[in-house]
Amino acid sequence: AMLFDQVMAAFKLPKATPDEVAARDAAVTAATLKAAKAPLDVMRAATALMPDLRFTAERGNPAAASDAAVGALMAKACVHGSAYNVLINLKSLGENPEVPALREACDAIRNACDAGAAEVLALVEQKL
Repeated sequence: AMLFDQVMAAFKLPKATPDEVAARDAAVTAATLKAAKAPLDVMRAATALMPDLRFTAERGNPAAASDAAVGALMAKACVHGSAYNVLINLKSLGENPEVPALREACDAIRNACDAGAAEVLALVEQKL
């Protein structure tokens, strides 16, 4: 919410003169980029859980296999939900030069998470 508040505060800056408009636009862009980048860190952290979840599914206590599956599903929901936050912020940035790389990073992390989750779930399915 703090990053969203920063975006909203930037929109409230004065815009009575051309200089104020330029300063406001720059502040909105900077705050929106920050708001787009933060969820990428969340996505990376959730995706980084996959090796531990895979280990749990593969070699852990068989009774914990379902826990590994739930963890993978929760991490996947976290990643996809965060990706929507990234993408909605990127959409509002239009032709900003940082947008393509951020969109690419978002897609790559989401794909890595999906692949990791699929592996975990397949391992759990084998134990059922």
